[in-house]
Amino acid sequence: MYKRQVIIGINPKCGCSNIIRFFIDISEENRLLFIKKQTLYYSCEKLPSDYIKYKIFIIIRNPFERLVSGVLNKYYGTYDEEKHGNYIKNFNKSGLVLNFKNFVNILINYPLGKYIDKHHFMPQLSEYWTDDLLKHPNIIFYDINNVNFMEIQKCFNNDFNDYDTYKVIKKNPVIIKDAHLIEIPKLTKSINYNCLYTKELKQYVYNYYKNDFDIFKILGFNYDI
Repeated sequence: MYKRQVIIGINPKCGCSNIIRFFIDISEENRLLFIKKQTLYYSCEKLPSDYIKYKIFIIIRNPFERLVSGVLNKYYGTYDEEKHGNYIKNFNKSGLVLNFKNFVNILINYPLGKYIDKHHFMPQLSEYWTDDLLKHPNIIFYDINNVNFMEIQKCFNNDFNDYDTYKVIKKNPVIIKDAHLIEIPKLTKSINYNCLYTKELKQYVYNYYKNDFDIFKILGFNYDI
């Protein structure tokens, strides 16, 4: 069924929608295996038993940036907006103001799913990840901001070359003082992510995603904010 024997490992807020769209566009049939929960495209919930035969691409992201991206994506808006309403209402059950400082404190002190959406804020190397993958002979890790789409496309032996459509476009960030204390629905999505981190919050987030940071560093990704 999976003629190309390609596995793509993706996480929420790691450009997964963009990456899925790219793979769908370059493949003419059901040739791919996506290790991702609840995706609509060629998904599975665990690695195939013969995964050692597959070429694997893992898309990762700076955990500091990924957290902010997830917060702004799921909690930016008003109570009346259907897209954000459930996320915000669930957080409000904590009794705290929805700002980044309180979000991080809830994240580190309560189990995911209680007040904060679980799916989008789990560590990247969780669920179906296994450290055995680090020994895989044919695995490539890409940061979301530096995906080599041309290298991936080689697996399909076709003439597709419209790579720019899928690249991450960076915008000029807006600097906001004391952003970590401002209610998230009142922020701007174009905020400079650094503005949301105090020294203390940065340490909290680092500790929470420490396994991701440690393994990413082994792989050559020295993430900071």
